[in-house]
Amino acid sequence: MRCLTNHDLVWLNAAIVGKSQDYDYFAVENSTAGQYVYGKNNDIVVSAATLYERLMKVLPFARGNRRTAFVAMVAMLAANGWQLSEEATTVLTALANLENHTTEARLVLEPLASPIAPTAGLTSYGMRQIAAWCMKRHEQALNLLASAD
Repeated sequence: MRCLTNHDLVWLNAAIVGKSQDYDYFAVENSTAGQYVYGKNNDIVVSAATLYERLMKVLPFARGNRRTAFVAMVAMLAANGWQLSEEATTVLTALANLENHTTEARLVLEPLASPIAPTAGLTSYGMRQIAAWCMKRHEQALNLLASAD
């Protein structure tokens, strides 16, 4: 399983908001640790949903937490051969349930995720290249998230 590092999250946030900013290192560390779900480390969908959930719970950055959490989740899925297969508004509505802890992470994300065709070749790219691809691919969702971020 490929995961994001603390440095990946800090880079991702700076790329999303357009500049480096203050952040809580321990909150970033807590978020990246969320990728390693006890007893379910081989379940990419649960690990990606848990990463999103943790980032939204601890809010490590001064700005851009929601967009950072979204792209981190999508990048983790893509790095491991998965993608979101629904429209932006459907995904964001489902993620609101995850943020409010009203639904289990797996139940929120699993219906929205599907395997990427092996020909896409994303699994051979570096995590930051994958994150940049995800930002382009999900530009509509990022624009919708920006107003609440």
